[in-house]
This record gives sequence, C-alpha cells and structure tokens, in this order.
Amino acid sequence: AREESNGGPHDATVVRWLEGKSFGFVRRVSGGGDLFAHASALPPGAPTPQKGDAVSVLVGVDRGGRVACTSVTPTGGPGPSEGGSITLPCFSMNMPFAGLVAHGRKTLETRNGTMFERATGPRV
Repeated sequence: AREESNGGPHDATVVRWLEGKSFGFVRRVSGGGDLFAHASALPPGAPTPQKGDAVSVLVGVDRGGRVACTSVTPTGGPGPSEGGSITLPCFSMNMPFAGLVAHGRKTLETRNGTMFERATGPRV
C-alpha cells in the first residue's frame, strides 16, 4: 500500500471492529467517511481495537486502489466521538442522602445529625 500525500498521522476513532474477520473501520476526527483498517496495520502485540477506541492512523491506498489505513496505532482511551469519557457503575452511601436533599426532605445542615431515632433497650 502506498501512502496518501495529505500529511502525517491522523487522529481517528474506531467505529466498528469485526474481530472474527480481523478488520474494521475507523473515522478520522477531522471528518470524512469511514476508512477500512486491517489487523495487519496494527503494531505487533497491540490489543484488539474496540468500538470507541482512539487511534492514530496513516492513510494510503491498498492493492485494489481503495483508500485504507496503512498503519493503526492505539493511543489509549475512548476517542473524541465517544465524548472522551467512560461510565463506570458505582455506589455511594451519600446517594440516598442526596435524594432526600433533592426532594426537600433533608437539608445539608442535617447531614451531620442522625436520620434515625435512637434505639432504646438493653445493650447486648
């Protein structure tokens, strides 16, 4: 494959990867259509690209004369088209309190006090 003459590496995002077929498609951040990327364009030992991964690509022309990626290098993390952030499940003990504050049942001043009545009876 020969290189395109429009500059060096381009920032791109993986839009689809078919692991069983060892190829996928990326989209340059600067715009344009999806570009074909074959697993042979990845560096040796690189992880399998996932949808949303940020990559750096060199664009060229394949043996059939089609525009394709000649090099695909993972740059780590989600790409710009994915918002640059990830969502992880989490739990916080403050979530119930925040809900009470949001619905006017508690105020921030009551945060340091107890929400429950003191238990009575013999100590065990």
